[in-house]
Amino acid sequence: MIVDRLAQDGFANIFLEPVNLDDFPDYEESIDIPMDLGTVRTKLLSKKYQMPEQFARDMRKIWNNCKIYNRHGSAIWHVADYMSKQF
Repeated sequence: MIVDRLAQDGFANIFLEPVNLDDFPDYEESIDIPMDLGTVRTKLLSKKYQMPEQFARDMRKIWNNCKIYNRHGSAIWHVADYMSKQF
């Protein structure tokens, strides 16, 4: 499964679970719909996606949310960019 392959990447660890709001209390001010690899995997396994485009949209949301929340050019921004290219 593509989610599992991406999750094995050494850079993926920060995307495996939802953002911890205790660590980033202002996250919800910037991000309307949080997404992470664990949530996508759960949705896949429970057949929540009716079309491949829905799955792809959620996957892209992971990387785009990170790029929105973090400063352009920062290390974490580059990790999200890298992961989006791997996807």
